[in-house]
Amino acid sequence: MPNPDGNVKPRWYMHVHNFSKKRWIDFHVVNIPEGPRHTETWISTIIIRDVKAKDLVQCAGTMHSATGTTKRGAQDAASYLALVALGVAQ
Repeated sequence: MPNPDGNVKPRWYMHVHNFSKKRWIDFHVVNIPEGPRHTETWISTIIIRDVKAKDLVQCAGTMHSATGTTKRGAQDAASYLALVALGVAQ
């Protein structure tokens, strides 16, 4: 869904997921809600288990965590950090 200014926020988690489906990486995601239900904060951690693609930075065994007010926001923030570690995003 576009923002009010017309821009679409990138879905970083989808890039990590697509890398996994192409068998370039093996990863695991952990999402943990904290706080009362009406004001939850999410903590998302992307664990890169293995990097099989030779073009990507070999960062197997690393964990990338982020928080957000929504599960999707936390996942995307953690995924962005993982993509930076893989050398895909800046």
